[in-house]
Amino acid sequence: MFPVVYSDYATSILSHLKQQGIDVSELVAASGLPSEYQQTESTFLPLRAVFRLLEVTYQELGDEKATALIRNALRTHIVPKTLSELGECKTVHQALNQVIRLIQVQIPQSKVSLDPMGDGVIFSRQKPVHTDDSAFIWSEVFTLWIMIELVQALTKSNWLPKQVHVQSHSCSELIPCFPRQIQFIQAREASGVIIDNKVLSQPVFISSPAPSDEDEGNAHYNAIGQTYSALRPYVLELKFDLERAAQIIEVSKRTLQRRLNQHGITFRQLRDNLIADLALEQLQKGEAVSRVAVNMGFASITQFSRSFKRITGLAPSRIALRQI
Repeated sequence: MFPVVYSDYATSILSHLKQQGIDVSELVAASGLPSEYQQTESTFLPLRAVFRLLEVTYQELGDEKATALIRNALRTHIVPKTLSELGECKTVHQALNQVIRLIQVQIPQSKVSLDPMGDGVIFSRQKPVHTDDSAFIWSEVFTLWIMIELVQALTKSNWLPKQVHVQSHSCSELIPCFPRQIQFIQAREASGVIIDNKVLSQPVFISSPAPSDEDEGNAHYNAIGQTYSALRPYVLELKFDLERAAQIIEVSKRTLQRRLNQHGITFRQLRDNLIADLALEQLQKGEAVSRVAVNMGFASITQFSRSFKRITGLAPSRIALRQI
């Protein structure tokens, strides 16, 4: 599946930037988000574009102000919305297990987990992304603050982890974004916060019912991810059109069209993203750009390179160079 992330993350950041009187048009352009981006309903966006939005936000505001803005966005929008979808749970541990399911839907390509570590657990997220990508650092900042703010909201406290793990091989840019008492362990397999058992056993008071699997609202969150996964193996078929896609996932063309419209995605965008995902996978395995262009059905390297960069924000040659 082409790397995507739930659009509420970007929308909330842009909303708080606007509240500070900042013209976001240049930030939107610099991040690679669609021009004139305004969210009218929840959808998915290319993961790299949201990473870049975080990066340019920190460049624009500096570490202290950008971190304050990100935390405010989390506290006032993203975290409350996530917690509002939890079912009944008695402890922080139970609540976090439900949170993982929700985050996994919002960022389909991430591996989010709660694993034993010492006298507690590590609440972590592992992403198959090159850690030498500058925007990835800011995604780690955002991820760690999401985790911290979730625990603070569940415990109604100012809890901070004593130790965090990051995938980045250097912490120099991350450390200024966090309180000094937090210890950083770099070059780990996943980014995450260590939570001790005392915190995990604390009670929470969330009693809203869990969404049903058949609930239309829940389908709004996970349908696009399921559709991507189901169609990915077929996208290079000679006749892969809307009718064929609907046939594969056993729905009518109208149903598939409605499902895509709900997420602000056209069938062409879906097909382009799936092809770019397959191309990215081959490039990361060391295939030559020329070979990948042929495999993806493009008439020329130039045509493939232009299309790939339009979708991902990266030239395929840059991906290939990283494998050398």
